Amino acid sequence: MKKSQKLEIQKEILKLEKPYPSDNFIESYPDFLKHRDYLAYYQFNSVVFHKLLLLIISLWETKNRISRISLLLFTKNYLNNAYDTTPSSKKYEEKLKPGIELSLEIRKLIFKVFKLCIENNKYLIENQRESAEWHSNSMLIHIALTEEEEVWMCNNFSKYQTILNRILKYPVASDTLYNWALQNYDNKELISRKAEIAALILNKNPEFEIKIQTIIEDYQYQKKLDQENYQKFLEGLEVINFIYKELGVLTFRNEIDGQIDRPFLNDEIDDTQPKTFQYSKRSYKVPIDMEIFNEYHFYFPNFKLLEEDFDNNINLWHCKSMIWAITFSKLDKKLKTQKIQKYYNEKTHKTVLLACKRDKNLDLYKWLLTQA
Repeated sequence: MKKSQKLEIQKEILKLEKPYPSDNFIESYPDFLKHRDYLAYYQFNSVVFHKLLLLIISLWETKNRISRISLLLFTKNYLNNAYDTTPSSKKYEEKLKPGIELSLEIRKLIFKVFKLCIENNKYLIENQRESAEWHSNSMLIHIALTEEEEVWMCNNFSKYQTILNRILKYPVASDTLYNWALQNYDNKELISRKAEIAALILNKNPEFEIKIQTIIEDYQYQKKLDQENYQKFLEGLEVINFIYKELGVLTFRNEIDGQIDRPFLNDEIDDTQPKTFQYSKRSYKVPIDMEIFNEYHFYFPNFKLLEEDFDNNINLWHCKSMIWAITFSKLDKKLKTQKIQKYYNEKTHKTVLLACKRDKNLDLYKWLLTQA
């Protein structure tokens, strides 16, 4: 029998038996190598998981030949065994299995591993760094930390998108994150995350409400930003067209996507090529300017239609923003139901249904039946 065939049979046996590993199952890197292919089929033992985290941290800066990305991947996959999941469940829906707890020490170690992956990733080869950040970030989902870690995240949120996500999707109410939300509520770089920021404020101040004027100001800022970026994009296209016209022998056009490839031009000229245009992310539908799309083959807001739609539906966008802010919050579901009722109407019915589904809010479902 081939080694691969034997390995496959052993995995199938472990899937059925689901053995519980002893506390000393993995004590060293050789132990990890011995068991890693089967680790995901063992029941979760917090002692084993704790030792895996310590192993990652202790070996992170070693000069010995090891696979850090392998340690991260298999440790992350083993943590998945601590959660109740189904093939259709979303990550945010996961909960720890009955009887399983992650101690404060384990949670702090998970965070330490996360910091290693983003602050000390020189020990990873370049094409592994993004994957390492993703695996360590995945382990942090659902993890409540201490004030020390919360403060660090607040001080570094602008450096990495994963840190910002961990703040905005934090699993419990937090005074530290409440104060961060108050300080960054008007941060123009975070307009597209307004509902999530509002949720952090609602956790500690249930009477908080996003003002309509705030939504208007955010809209005007994004519109101005998009228009400015569009002008820069057009200027870049003019430079490219000039270069192509004057130096055509040094360039060739990619007929598939319409982009210009210039293998012989120096970097300074090459930097003039406009990157794919991306307009601001909004929480409402954005009509596309088909004239621009037909000419340049990228999506750009039709500001005339957008402004008409925004002006006609400002109250709708306000209601939807509050519905999602309440849904994202950590308020109890009865209070969520009471607060969402204020923003319910025929136009927000679909949004409320989506919120119900995401939050599995039975009280809100039952209330909706009374509105039929």
